[in-house]
Amino acid sequence: MLLPLDEIGQLDPREAGEVAYLLSNGQGKARASRTGGARTVARFRILFLSTGELGLADLNREAGKATKAGQEVRFADLPADAGHGQGLFEHVHDHDTPDAFARHLRVVTGQYFGAPLRAFLHRLTEDLAQSGNEVVQDRLRVRMGDIMREWLQSYPEASGQVRSVAARFAMVAAAGELATQYGLTGWDQDTPAVMAGICFEAWLAERGTVGRREDEQAVAQLRDFIAKNGEARFERWVDPAQGDAAQSEESQPPGERFRTQNRAGWKRWMKGDGGRYEWRYFLTAEGMSEALAGLNRRNAVQTLIETGYLLPGKAKNSAVISPPGHRNVRAYEVKASILGTEEGDR
Repeated sequence: MLLPLDEIGQLDPREAGEVAYLLSNGQGKARASRTGGARTVARFRILFLSTGELGLADLNREAGKATKAGQEVRFADLPADAGHGQGLFEHVHDHDTPDAFARHLRVVTGQYFGAPLRAFLHRLTEDLAQSGNEVVQDRLRVRMGDIMREWLQSYPEASGQVRSVAARFAMVAAAGELATQYGLTGWDQDTPAVMAGICFEAWLAERGTVGRREDEQAVAQLRDFIAKNGEARFERWVDPAQGDAAQSEESQPPGERFRTQNRAGWKRWMKGDGGRYEWRYFLTAEGMSEALAGLNRRNAVQTLIETGYLLPGKAKNSAVISPPGHRNVRAYEVKASILGTEEGDR
């Protein structure tokens, strides 16, 4: 069934992510009985819908936590704006303002509710009894697959996460089509798939990528880590041969003089692609783990290599370097282009 939740913003931000997992996984928390034994764990299968000015990512950010891809897929955020200048609505029908239409809906839904669902369940159970569970389920699965293929035909590279959310929207569309077949909606037969498709496209646009969220997070977290810490935690790699040589393309750009604290690695002015000089960042294993906290480091490092921001070593994803004044250390070499600036010109 559907579980509407009013105002997710009233939830404790520290619990928002766990609530997303609990509701979608269909299993309550294990609790002890008065005698100390284990209570029977509540199990359920629901769809849930919540309102609120804040999305799941906003609540996690408020709690100082990163939003995991699994939470984002389970709790799909949709913007409450239909894009027609009417707020949530595309049309306000015979009303003057969106507010007046919203008030009208509040009044009439308080008077009339539940009857279409009862009729839907009655017709559905009759259908299951006459045709059999497997026949009806197979028919709905095929229809869901057709709807998904139509939505995703422009996104052949869509990740499993995007396809998982698309399947949920397709299930809603298939149910709407079934209710329309039962004569309960008054819609054209293609209306449910069109409406659900609009919502799916809105979610996808808000998400910003059809790929795996972890891939985008890996790049974003490493970029933020380097940009935030700069020379405070990346010690300048000064080659003895440079010394106090006059400024030239080979010599490092001037910088502030201060002691690097809690070193995460080194930054070196060196020749890069195309023969141009640019900064290269060398992160220690500990520094990389801190930068990619909350992600699977192995997968994140592989993503950074595939995107071209991380240069792999000959045998491993990292290489042994010899910073002046330090012993050999294994480090990850990151190009300045991850910062999205012409860092090589500075």
